[in-house]
Amino acid sequence: MVPVSLAVISHNSEKTLKEVFESVQGFVSEMVLVDDHSTDSTLDIAKKFSPRIFTQKLVSCAAQKQYALDQCANEWVFLLDSDETCSEELKKEIAEVAANPSAFPAYRVPRRNFYFGKWLAHGGKYPDYQVRLYRKSRVRYSDHFSHEKVIVTGQTGTLKGWINHQAYPDLETWWLKLVRTAEFDSLEWQRNGIRPSTANFVRRCLLRPFRRFLSKYIFKGGILDGVPGLLAALHDVLTQILTYHLLSQKSES
Repeated sequence: MVPVSLAVISHNSEKTLKEVFESVQGFVSEMVLVDDHSTDSTLDIAKKFSPRIFTQKLVSCAAQKQYALDQCANEWVFLLDSDETCSEELKKEIAEVAANPSAFPAYRVPRRNFYFGKWLAHGGKYPDYQVRLYRKSRVRYSDHFSHEKVIVTGQTGTLKGWINHQAYPDLETWWLKLVRTAEFDSLEWQRNGIRPSTANFVRRCLLRPFRRFLSKYIFKGGILDGVPGLLAALHDVLTQILTYHLLSQKSES
């Protein structure tokens, strides 16, 4: 079997990290963890699985993932976030791809997002394709603060097996991720020359959030996912508004 490396980035991930490693045991030949100075038992859990552990402050998810990719010894790398697991179906597909000399240099994978224990099949939350399997010599991460891209030299294929993502198991995580996303988005907006103004306030705090809510919750069927579907739509809306607020604070300082 062609060896595959697992790359994971983490920060205070004690609630989910064990399941991440367990989902790929016996499948990958190497585990690489890049941790952002966790203060809980994240590293104690990781050491039980004997991954190669590196510590680096999180400046952006893109930079952290690129660093993790660079530490991997194998050409084929499979990346998971610290709240994701690999399905059995996906493991079989990855093994087939890695063994195929004519395989594409990268593959996008569908992701099942779970909000408060419920898989969101609507609202634009599925299939939520993510590029997570690739030849390390043929890809690099963009320098975005948020919504990073995988830049591939060559074509990108698509797999059917999926990643399970425990995105928001509770309201505390829901809020913490909202704030973190808004912080990174505000840096991206600032770098792109977006400044506070009446026009931008109307566009980014009123019109765009309203359109997004209608699109995700009504037109894409988020309403069919019940309260978790509503909270998912509100998460996107509130992220936009908080991003603008943080941008305004940065402009005043």
